[in-house]
Amino acid sequence: MKNKRITRLLEPGMRAYFIVSMIFFIVVLKVNFYVGTAGLLLLAAQYLIYRNAAAKRRKEILALIDSVASSIGEATTNSVSMSPFPTVIIRVETGEVIWCNDLFHTITGERRHTFEIKLSDIIHDIDIRWLMEGRSFSHNDLTIGDRIYSLYGNTATVEGRSGVFGTIYFIDVTEQRQLKTRYEESRPVVVVVLIDNYEELSKTSSSNDTSKLLIDLDDAISKWAAESGYLLRKYDRDRYLLLMEKKDLKKLIKEQFSILEQTKSMFEGPIPLTLSIGIGVDGENFAENFRYAQLAIDMALSRGGDQAVIKNRLNFEFYGGQTQEIQKRTKVKSRVMANALSQLIKDSGDVMVMSHKMSDLDSIGSAAGIVCAARKLGKKAYIVVDRASTAAGQLLKRL
Repeated sequence: MKNKRITRLLEPGMRAYFIVSMIFFIVVLKVNFYVGTAGLLLLAAQYLIYRNAAAKRRKEILALIDSVASSIGEATTNSVSMSPFPTVIIRVETGEVIWCNDLFHTITGERRHTFEIKLSDIIHDIDIRWLMEGRSFSHNDLTIGDRIYSLYGNTATVEGRSGVFGTIYFIDVTEQRQLKTRYEESRPVVVVVLIDNYEELSKTSSSNDTSKLLIDLDDAISKWAAESGYLLRKYDRDRYLLLMEKKDLKKLIKEQFSILEQTKSMFEGPIPLTLSIGIGVDGENFAENFRYAQLAIDMALSRGGDQAVIKNRLNFEFYGGQTQEIQKRTKVKSRVMANALSQLIKDSGDVMVMSHKMSDLDSIGSAAGIVCAARKLGKKAYIVVDRASTAAGQLLKRL
């Protein structure tokens, strides 16, 4: 059985070639005896040479496979030959294919013989460095067609032969990855929308104009939420709460939070109508996401408003922020920034503080202040500085 499979790999279509050639020269023989006879003799010689070379090559491959099999043990041999997964054996140093099963041919769509063809020529995106490093699986999935595969494998040396041989198994994980993606995209996201300059608008416009403007703004935000399928509630005179899924957040990011520009065009006056959007994501529950959203709002206000800020477990992400900062917000800027910074430190592990590339007294002094604050919050904190290119050498010695 093994001999037949090796023959099929080494002789793709060769029988058909010789049969067609023989029929051709027989037809030529009837037209021209000498030319037909010469052609048949040459074809016979070619066939004998080919059969001899193919037999020698087949013998070498069988010996190699048997050697690999004997070196990795009977249990592994059976798992390779009877593997329910697409499987390939390669020379690790060169990536050349030594053997593969029919399932490998099926997933790659490869119909030619694969012996001594580089695996990367068959699957262009494959990376076998993990196998060369001695690991038993790849951290990266591989997509072939519309299917996703995890790669597992092992290596073995063969007695009497140089080089290392590797066996790679392709495990179809398409359904698991799709399920994981659907789960991640359905994770809850909490959004707080704030009217940046509610009080300023009230002071600079008549009560009727302000009421009409706020009604129009309510309608615009409600329409925006309804069209996108968000759950919307207004829980304060200048604040809205939205619940959505993570896939909806990706759409918002792609659209660059178009609601920010839409609301600015609603009111033409000395003070522009702007929104700040705080988004909490990747929290353990709704309460943590809401806390993240409030921190994001605080961070947006400290940067002047008119922007969206996303807060996750690790950091902040900023979008927008093109409107001139309102003076009222600067009065609370230090408090808001301190609150956001302290929460960020609490959510972190060790704290590394970096100043300018060419650090000076101001930057080192500021970094020292942050380090003190971090240590007061119970965190290990360090200043990262290039001592060879600093203008604050004396201060560093004192620290």
